[in-house]
Amino acid sequence: MSRYFSKTLWQSVLGMLIFISIGSAIVYRFAPRLALSGIEEIYKWNAGLSRSTADLSGYKLPYLHGGSGPALLLIHGYGDSRRAFVQSAAFLQHDYTLILPDLPGFGDSPKDPKRDYSIARQALSVVELMDALSIPSAYLVGNSMGGHICAYLAIHYPKRVQRLILLNPAGLLVDDPIPYKAEVQPLRSRADFEAYLDDVFVNKPWVPEPFIQVFLAESEVNFKWQNFLRAQIRSGEGYILNDQVGRIQAPTLIFWGRQDGVINVVHAAEWHQRVKNSQLKIWDDMGHAPQYEDPARTAELIRSFLSPASRI
Repeated sequence: MSRYFSKTLWQSVLGMLIFISIGSAIVYRFAPRLALSGIEEIYKWNAGLSRSTADLSGYKLPYLHGGSGPALLLIHGYGDSRRAFVQSAAFLQHDYTLILPDLPGFGDSPKDPKRDYSIARQALSVVELMDALSIPSAYLVGNSMGGHICAYLAIHYPKRVQRLILLNPAGLLVDDPIPYKAEVQPLRSRADFEAYLDDVFVNKPWVPEPFIQVFLAESEVNFKWQNFLRAQIRSGEGYILNDQVGRIQAPTLIFWGRQDGVINVVHAAEWHQRVKNSQLKIWDDMGHAPQYEDPARTAELIRSFLSPASRI
């Protein structure tokens, strides 16, 4: 390669990088939703995930899938989506066939006001997804409401669950008289958004201002729908599982972040006491959503519990 050609090549590459950087800055500033979608695509690519849709008796459920090995379903929490476990999926793709659904009513799944969104019905939807994908049984991981749903599924469909991992799960009545209580108003300011982050995270992520504005706008738009879903859960089957979780047969890992500001860590001991075949793991430096706060460490926690040759 001649010196001139080499110099010209690097000038072209540098020019392209500058162009991409300027383009990215423009998108970030003036089209933050597009920028957020681009970030998700990068995470999906890194985890080897593809997007598909399953037909659940006419209800079109979007989900991500990828990897190879035993089936592992990763179930997101309330107000979240399939994106919850995308970062952790990058560290699990070589060991498991990964399924990350948008639960009905959340993410990009259809918002049908005539549908039942109780915990029991959500658990059945996960079973229907497994049926559609020809998965007779699987490992289940759920965070918050996702853990609540996975626990209900393990109780009522025990043959479908090989092992169960509950990350800061909802579902027990311990110190909060009204789980899934209605919100008074949506997030409307940066201060509201920061207070939300304080509840969820120990080490809060830096979120650019344009992205915050997107989240605030979505909070406003989805406010009534979110309270509708909460009401469905409170009035539906599977709302409180105190008297049922003792029936869980699958080996279970109960995890909690000690600094969880959404569901107090006192719930951890209650779950551990009631679920007979369970192990308890508490991280002092973690909040409500470990898969966001430390995706790699959370993936290793999952792998350690699911591997018969490993111990937590």
